[in-house]
Amino acid sequence: MDAGHFIGRGLGGGSGAYFDERNIHAQAKRCNQFKQNDPKYHQFMVDKYGQKTIDELERRHRMPGSNDYKAIELHYRVLYNELVKGI
Repeated sequence: MDAGHFIGRGLGGGSGAYFDERNIHAQAKRCNQFKQNDPKYHQFMVDKYGQKTIDELERRHRMPGSNDYKAIELHYRVLYNELVKGI
């Protein structure tokens, strides 16, 4: 299994949507590597999240920034601390 991205990293690896959890789903290796832009994946995303979320991911993909990475780091730091407290 691979972590398949609905919207890939993009040129230079700077997609603002790359680490968004809504953009990442389990995929078979062959699907992730050889079925790029599969209409079924697009329909899955529409059904699961709605067109509004897809539009948001596409906007974030086009406008990456260092603040995205800082927000991601903070988000996962909080989740990690909550997990550690629960152990």
